[in-house]
Amino acid sequence: MAEPARFFVLRDTAVLAFRGPEAAHFLQGQLSCDVGQLFATRLQLAGLHNAQGRVIALLRLLQREPGEILALLPKVLALPVSEQLRRYVLRAKVQILEASAEFQLFGIEAEASEAASEALGGTALIQETQSARAYALLPAAMTLDPARVRDDRLAWDRLELAAGIPHLGPATSGQFVAQMLNLDLLHAISFTKGCYTGQEVIARAHYRGRVKRRLPLGRWRCPRRAAGGSPMAGARRSCRHCQRAISAWNFWRWRRSLAKPAQQRKRQEQARAKRGGWIAPACHCPTHCRRAAAARY
Repeated sequence: MAEPARFFVLRDTAVLAFRGPEAAHFLQGQLSCDVGQLFATRLQLAGLHNAQGRVIALLRLLQREPGEILALLPKVLALPVSEQLRRYVLRAKVQILEASAEFQLFGIEAEASEAASEALGGTALIQETQSARAYALLPAAMTLDPARVRDDRLAWDRLELAAGIPHLGPATSGQFVAQMLNLDLLHAISFTKGCYTGQEVIARAHYRGRVKRRLPLGRWRCPRRAAGGSPMAGARRSCRHCQRAISAWNFWRWRRSLAKPAQQRKRQEQARAKRGGWIAPACHCPTHCRRAAAARY
């Protein structure tokens, strides 16, 4: 038996419309996915990068009809993303418009997709490539049964975390290379489509380099919440159990850095010594030289 349909309201998601005969060609040179493989009933995750290969924003794309591509992204990044893309329009026959007022967006759990389609009168849902969840992009004038609408963004964010999809905001935009956010594992990068902004750095890390940092997925059960209490003691004070867990995680990462082979540590010390930021490996004084080096560093 199908689960009852529940529609999660996604109020903080904006819709950008790329309209024009050259919309697909324009986005093909700006985003990391293959825009030629877009469909009207499937969302494709894509990354917008700067010249250094760092992710500015994550977009979910669908081709609603020929000459019109819609992109879903956080509202806080809609304005900077649209402004950056307009710089490269030049003579391309494409218009970049803010179309959030034309639509209303809902998220649907994987178990309730069939029931949601029936509730919408057989309307085709938009499936997500990275998970079994679905979206409903409806006209702004259309109304739904309030009993089926769920205004719980936190619950939807948990589903995104479980799917391994990262979230970027103004504070983290432009801070990470695509592979650090696992975009290559989420099929958000095409290594055969050709050139786009940041492609050289991303391709070099894929074919010739090694990604030293990846976005992990962890789970922590707060003892305070398990006992029936609130995991947060206040707006600015987090639970001491959660603080201990974060401290233990950071300590474990620090211990791993100390467990590097001796030869690798020696090469790193030599490189730092050339930059004048650390002591030369020939000196093994544990006090004076290291203090002076730390002060100089």
